Amino acid sequence: MLAVDSFMASTSPCCAASTSLRCPLALSLPFASPRPAVRLPAPPLLPRRLAVSTPRTALALEALVLESETNDEDEEEGDEAEAGLFQGEAWAAGAEERDAVRSPELEVFELEELPEQWRRSRIAWLCKELPAYKHSTFTRILNAQRKWITQDDATYVAVHCLRIRNNDAAFRVYSWMVRQHWYRFNFALATRVADCLGRDGKVEKCQEMFEAMVKQGRVPAESTFHILVVAYLSVPGGRCLQEACTIYNQMIQMGGYKPRLNLHNSLFRALVSKTGGTAKHNLRQAEFIYHNIVTCNLAVHKEVYAGLIWLHSYQDVIDRDRIKALRDEMKRAGFEESSDVLVSVMRAFSKEGDVKRNRGNMAYASSEWF
Repeated sequence: MLAVDSFMASTSPCCAASTSLRCPLALSLPFASPRPAVRLPAPPLLPRRLAVSTPRTALALEALVLESETNDEDEEEGDEAEAGLFQGEAWAAGAEERDAVRSPELEVFELEELPEQWRRSRIAWLCKELPAYKHSTFTRILNAQRKWITQDDATYVAVHCLRIRNNDAAFRVYSWMVRQHWYRFNFALATRVADCLGRDGKVEKCQEMFEAMVKQGRVPAESTFHILVVAYLSVPGGRCLQEACTIYNQMIQMGGYKPRLNLHNSLFRALVSKTGGTAKHNLRQAEFIYHNIVTCNLAVHKEVYAGLIWLHSYQDVIDRDRIKALRDEMKRAGFEESSDVLVSVMRAFSKEGDVKRNRGNMAYASSEWF
């Protein structure tokens, strides 16, 4: 039987201090001296050379950049629950994108076409009884049919399970088929089973079917690549983001397919939805997605430009030429630079100590925002 991969997710409990440890009693004695006032340290002032025409604007922008960098340092220490860029904006496809690409057609015979009445009766009985049993009884019933069942008969049973949306039963029938001496690889059936499992969110079994097709020397269908990527992206918490990137890359490099624009955008959004400290390692993959969008003559969304600049601003070594090229392409496309883009540019230039350029960005932002 094909091995089924398992994915395990770990969660860390959050503990809060109990309020019962606080003492609500406060004594006020007439001879007690007044409680000394608590003075909080004042926030660091901006250097005078960074001042612009409106001090309040410069202070607000600088505090925004410093706050962003401070949050990123805290996130790198282990807080992975915070959101990244573009959270809550519906510019990429969701889980309904699984049905965007249709699976190849699968032709099977009808029961009325079989000449033997006893064979039609037994196949109909299997279609009725098998979906109700669990794995052990399921396999024993199929083993009892070895003397007469053929690959076409088992294929009909598997397709019937898919029609009634019992994808797990169809997977068990297929797994039993591949262990029989008469089995010959059926690419159309394997594709249909894999696609139905992926649409149902069974990513482990869908991945197993995907690998089985590759081992047979066959390139999976475009629908299988597409559905598996969306299924991995739909896993809660983004735990399977790397697996989604792997299947996406194989879809282009091994299959030679051109993904739909919504699939490009969905994967790109998942890459920039991580926190800054974590997402900076996704720059190479994000640039690859951008390259594929451009080479396929697809429309580049404004958020793609902003996301690339945002990822570049978190790198240890800032590529100023690439940031400038992205900003120029963004302007040629007719998009205005949003607050996220300006903050990312200021973050990038502040790492290199480019005070003069940061001053210009702050002046531009002050004229646009305030």
